[in-house]
Amino acid sequence: MRADVGARGTDTCPAMAPAPDLPPGTTAEERTLAYWLAALPAETTLDSLLLDADSRARLEARLAADPHAFDLTSSVDSIDVGERLEVRREELVAAASAQTLFELDGTHIAPAAFETWERGALTDGSVQIANEGFGLRCAPRRAPYFRSATDHRFDRNQCSFIEAGEPVQVVARLPDGTAFIRTRYTFGYANDAPLGPVVTSADAPSVIRTARVRRTTLTRRAVLEEAFTHMGRSYGWGGQGGGLDCSAFVLDVLGAFGLHLPRHSADQADAGSFRIDIPEAATHAERLAMLDEANRSGLVLVHFPGHVMIHLGRARDGRPMAIHAYAEYVEPCADPARGRTETVRTTHGVDVTTYELGRGTSRRSYVERMTSLTVFGDAPSESLTRMMNANKRKVAANAVCTTDDDSSLHRSPRRPHAGGPMRMLWTADEDPGDVGITMVSADGRRVDLEVERVEGPPFGAIGRWPRAEAGVWTVFVGSGEVVHGCEAITVEPARQRYPRAVTAAPHAWNRAYESLWSVFVTKLFDYPYDDRTWPNLQVLLRDPEHNILFDHFTADEELHLDLEPDCADLPYLLRAYFAWKMGMPFAVRPCSAGRGDGPPRCDSPLSNVGWLESEDNPIRDFQVFANSVVRQTAQSASARTAPRSDASDFYPVELTREGIRPGTIYADPYGHVMLVSRFIPQTDTTSGLLTAADAQPDATIGRPRFWRGTFLFTPDTSLAGAGFKAFRPVYRRGGDSVREATNEDLRATTEFARYSMTQYEGSADDFYDRVEALIDPRPVDASARMIALVDALHDSVRRRTVSVDNAERWVREHPGQTIPMPTGSEIFQTSGAWEDFSTPSRDLRLLIAIDTVVGFPVAVERRPERFGIGTAEVQRVVADLRAHLEHELATRTFTYANSRGSNVTLTLTDVRNRARGFEVAYDPNDCPEIRWGAESGPELSSCQRRAPSAQARRLEQYRVWFAERRRPPP
Repeated sequence: MRADVGARGTDTCPAMAPAPDLPPGTTAEERTLAYWLAALPAETTLDSLLLDADSRARLEARLAADPHAFDLTSSVDSIDVGERLEVRREELVAAASAQTLFELDGTHIAPAAFETWERGALTDGSVQIANEGFGLRCAPRRAPYFRSATDHRFDRNQCSFIEAGEPVQVVARLPDGTAFIRTRYTFGYANDAPLGPVVTSADAPSVIRTARVRRTTLTRRAVLEEAFTHMGRSYGWGGQGGGLDCSAFVLDVLGAFGLHLPRHSADQADAGSFRIDIPEAATHAERLAMLDEANRSGLVLVHFPGHVMIHLGRARDGRPMAIHAYAEYVEPCADPARGRTETVRTTHGVDVTTYELGRGTSRRSYVERMTSLTVFGDAPSESLTRMMNANKRKVAANAVCTTDDDSSLHRSPRRPHAGGPMRMLWTADEDPGDVGITMVSADGRRVDLEVERVEGPPFGAIGRWPRAEAGVWTVFVGSGEVVHGCEAITVEPARQRYPRAVTAAPHAWNRAYESLWSVFVTKLFDYPYDDRTWPNLQVLLRDPEHNILFDHFTADEELHLDLEPDCADLPYLLRAYFAWKMGMPFAVRPCSAGRGDGPPRCDSPLSNVGWLESEDNPIRDFQVFANSVVRQTAQSASARTAPRSDASDFYPVELTREGIRPGTIYADPYGHVMLVSRFIPQTDTTSGLLTAADAQPDATIGRPRFWRGTFLFTPDTSLAGAGFKAFRPVYRRGGDSVREATNEDLRATTEFARYSMTQYEGSADDFYDRVEALIDPRPVDASARMIALVDALHDSVRRRTVSVDNAERWVREHPGQTIPMPTGSEIFQTSGAWEDFSTPSRDLRLLIAIDTVVGFPVAVERRPERFGIGTAEVQRVVADLRAHLEHELATRTFTYANSRGSNVTLTLTDVRNRARGFEVAYDPNDCPEIRWGAESGPELSSCQRRAPSAQARRLEQYRVWFAERRRPPP
C-alpha cells in the first residue's frame, strides 16, 4: 500500500505503510531453520517425541470431540444446515444494518443484500476431493465485502481456502449450480468448484483422516521443519489468495502431524496438552519466565485476543522469538500536525519476529498482550506446575450461580456428612477443557476440590473432598467467571444412614444421567491397560477410587452385596446397581433363547419399581432383586434380539463416538456380551484401543480389546442381532408399571444415543472397517497394527489360563466327579458346572483370533492403502511382516499349571500350531495338558485324566463347528 505523501514530500508518520523486508529486531539468519536448530539450548531436545502414547491419546480424544468440527462422513441434517445458515445470515444483516459492511467502491452494503438467502437443494452429502485450490465464500455472492471503505486487504466474504487434495462435502446446490460446501472446519459457497470424482462411502473415512497429514513423528525438529516450509508465504484472511492467516498457519503445521486443531485461534488456545493463563498483572519478567518454562515442557503456542504464534525459543542473544502469519504491526512515530502517534505497517505474511513488535503503541507489544500459552508436551515441569497452580483456572471469587439444580451435577454420597469423603460429579457432552470445582459456604469461604478429568465423549469432572465440612454449600463447576453448573447442597453434621421408605425411581432417565452412567463405567474399569482380571464384581465395586458411587447411601452397602455375574449378567447388574444408587427406573425382559427360525423374542419388562420401596432393609431388597430377578431373567439371548424389535432391553446405535460410548454393550452372534469401557485414541506411535469389560461363567472379570478375534460379528439379523447396542431408557408410567423407549422414539433423539441400523449395512468386513476407522482415524502402521493383534491374542490366551485353572480347582474340590456334558448346541449355553468351567465359546473365539493374526499379512496385501503402503512396496512389506510375525509368536510366552501342579511354558507359536487341538480342548473333564492342545511327547505324559469316552466321541462329532469357525443355531 502507498505511504501517505504530504506537501513536504515523504510522510515520516503515515497512517499506514509497507513494512521493511526484515521485521524490526529480526536478522536474516534468524529467518532460517538452520539457525534455530543450532541455537536452541541443549535441554531443548530436538528429536525426542513431544508426546508419549498416553499424552497423545488424551490430546487426540479432546481434539476429536471438537464441537466446531464437521463429520464429513455423516449424513446431511437439513435442520442443522438451515440453522447454521440462518445464524450467518442474521449476523450479516445486523452488520449491514450497522453500516459496517462496504462494497469495493466504498459504499455501504444494504441489509437487503442478505435478507433473502437461497439455501439450495440438499444433496446426498457426497465427499469429493479438490482438484485445485479455491476460495469458499461466506455468502452466496461472488463479490467481496469489507469492514473498511478504503482498506481492501481483507475480503470478509472469504471464509476459507480449500487446498488442492483436500476432501470436502457438497451439502447443497443452488439453481445456478453454486455448491454449498463444508470442510472439517467451516462451510460456505463456491462457484464452479474444481472438484474431482465422488469418494465412495467406504473410502471416505480414510481419505478424510489422511488429508493434510504429511509427517508421522511429532518432535520439535519436525515441527520446526514443517513451520519453516511456510516462510514467506503471503498473508490471506480466511485463505484469501491461497495465503495463510495466523490460525490457518498453526492448523497447517500441526495438521501435518495428524493433530487436527480447531480453525480459530481462540479455540486453539484450549487445544494443547495443557494451558497456562497469564494474569493481566504479570510483569515482563514473569511473562518471559512462564514462556521459558513452558518451552522446556514442550512445543508452545502463544495467544492473545485474535492472534496465535508458534514460539521458537530464545535467539543467541537471549531475545524470545516466534514464527507466525501476520498481516500488520504498529510502530510508534510522531506527527503533531496530523495528530498521529503511530503507523500501521503491512507485512507480507509468515515470518520470524521478536515479541517487542508494537511496544510503545496503543496495541502494546506481543509480550505485553500475551494472555495464555498452550503447550504440547507430556507434563509441565515442576517449576511450571508451581506457576500454573499460582494462576490455576479456578472458579472466580465473583462467580454467580444462576441455577440451583444443574442436571449435569451430582453428589455422592447422597447425604454427605462432616468428616466423611464427598465426590462432586459433573458431566458434559462437549470438551469443557480444564475446569475447577469450588465449594462456597454461606459466609463466603471457598474450598477448591482436587479435580480428576474423565475424557469423553461424554466428558466428566470428579471433584473429591476427603473430609467434608458441615454446612450449606454452593457448588460451582467452571473456569474463571464462566460457570458450567452449580447447585446448593447440605453437608450433614453427622453420618446419616440409608433412610427407610426409599422410593425406588423418583428420577427419570435423561441425557445427564446417561452421561453419568458412561462416566461411572469408565472410572470403574479405569486401570492401566494390561491383562489383569478381577475374581468377581465385588472387588471392583468395593474400590472407592474407581467406583464413584461407593457408599452412596453411607450404609457400607458394598460390604453387604454379593454380585457374581456371568457375561450376560454383567451389563444388567451394573445398570441395575447404577439405577438403584441414583434412584432411576430399571427393567429387564424375560426372553427366549432363540431358535433356528428367528432371533430371541422377549416378554414384558420386569422392573425395580415396587421391589425397592421397602421400609425394612432396602440393601437386602436390592441384593434379592439383583440375584432373583435380574440374574435369573437376563441371559445372553437378551442382547441378541432382532435390531428392529421394540420389545427388547437394547437397541442398535450408530457407529460413531457418540453411539459407542462407555456403557454401551456389545453382543456377538454366538452369545457373548461385553460392556464398552473406554476409547484410547490413536497416537503417532501407537494404535488406538477400544476396550470392554466382560465376565466369564466363573465370575472373573476381564477387559478384552476390540478386534475380530474377540468382537465376533455378522450383519445377518435373521437369527440374531449382533453389534453395539445401548440400554433402552426406562420410564415410570404410574404405580409399578414402566415402559421402555421405542425405536421410533430413539431414531431422532437428542437426549440419548440414536437408534440406527447402519451396523448391518454391508459385509462383516465393512463393519470392522468402520469401527477400526473410529479407533484409528489415520492410516496405521502395518507393523504396529500386527503387534497390537499379537498383543490381543496374547491377552486372550492368558485370560484362558484363568478359566482352565478355575476348572482344575473345581476338580480338586470335587474328587471323582465328572461334569455332565450337554448335547448339541447346548454346549455353548447351559447352566451348572459345565457353563462355569468349560470353554467352547472362548475357544471358538480363540480359533478365530489365531486365524486373524496368522492372516494379517494377507489382509495387508489385500488392502495396502489402509496402511499407507504403495503398490510397489506391497510384496516387500508383506514378506517383512511374515518374518516379524514369526518372531513375535515365538517370543510371546505364557505358563499353565499341568496335572502335577508344575508350570509349563508355551509360546504363541505353539498356540498357532495347536489350532486343531483347540477344536476339542474345551471339556473341563480333560486334563489341563489336553486343554492346552498337547497331542504327544513329554508334555502329555503328566496328564492324569481324560474325558469319558462318550464325551470324547461327541467332541469329535462337534469338531466340525470349530474347524469351520461357526456356531450352530440353538
